[in-house]
Amino acid sequence: MQPAATDTRASGTDPEQSTPQSRSGFLDFVHSHCLRHTERTAERLAGARADPTARSVHDLRVAARRLVYTLDCFSTLLNADRAAGFRKRVKSILSAARLVRELDVALELIPELDSGLGCLVADDLRRRRGAAARIMSERLERKGLQNLTQKWLSAASSPALEPAQDRSAASAAGGRSFTQLSWMPERSCAANASAVLPALAAQYFRQGRAACVEGAVPEELHAFRLASKRLRYCLELFSEQYGPSLSERLGALRDLQQRLGALSDCDSTIRLLHSAETPGGAAPQRLLNTLSDRHQDATESFLAYWKGHFGMPKVEGDWCDYLTLGEERVSSLQG
Repeated sequence: MQPAATDTRASGTDPEQSTPQSRSGFLDFVHSHCLRHTERTAERLAGARADPTARSVHDLRVAARRLVYTLDCFSTLLNADRAAGFRKRVKSILSAARLVRELDVALELIPELDSGLGCLVADDLRRRRGAAARIMSERLERKGLQNLTQKWLSAASSPALEPAQDRSAASAAGGRSFTQLSWMPERSCAANASAVLPALAAQYFRQGRAACVEGAVPEELHAFRLASKRLRYCLELFSEQYGPSLSERLGALRDLQQRLGALSDCDSTIRLLHSAETPGGAAPQRLLNTLSDRHQDATESFLAYWKGHFGMPKVEGDWCDYLTLGEERVSSLQG
């Protein structure tokens, strides 16, 4: 278990000072996070296979997504071929569990919207959920996901760093937001956080300004929802470098995700309703209309929240200033 974080911004202390700084120090930090998230995903995988309840499937998807984002975050520090193969295995977990999770969301949402018609539709969705859970379990067995932790340790056993010329090629091939992060393995965790995270936050705010406008495109909002998760998960990796003062900002990102999540829940439930097997062969129009109204309300609520809490230029500057630990402190950590 990791020690409780202290607010190093206020105290000036640094958890890394107790051990000599070396080129491998930051790489140890990277691999320890990858291993921790792998172990958690393996644990959730075993739980969902044994008893695929709504809670266990949700927890599995959260753990797997965190692991994928951790791999993406540090992709330039990992062996490209081995890490890509391992990432593909983890992504297959998300794919296998996706429909089950969407059906669970719909089964929770529909009765809340219309208890009468909801019961009729829910019967069909429960049947589909049972079939989807069986298929999920079979896919997870087939994908060779047993001993996931050992597979990560095998992938991580090769040289950690790619040759410089190979890093840009791996980044271009990946096409993911995190592939361009310029980590410095020879420097401290705090120095890396201060150098990389402000630029990552600025990129996030630029994406938000483009996506969070009147008449927002659903696909862009979905992409922004994933970007919100990526940023929050990445900041959480460096929680010891910032201390408890980071929790308020993580909470704001979590609130933003939840509002975007309400939109996503409506979208996936509408798709499921269109394919529901109800009398007459059509989804109840009343439910679809209610979902459409809720989607509109959720969109307006989200855009107002973005404008009030994130959309002003001074907010971006405040985030970037906060994430920059300061040259004097970073210099002291390099010594």
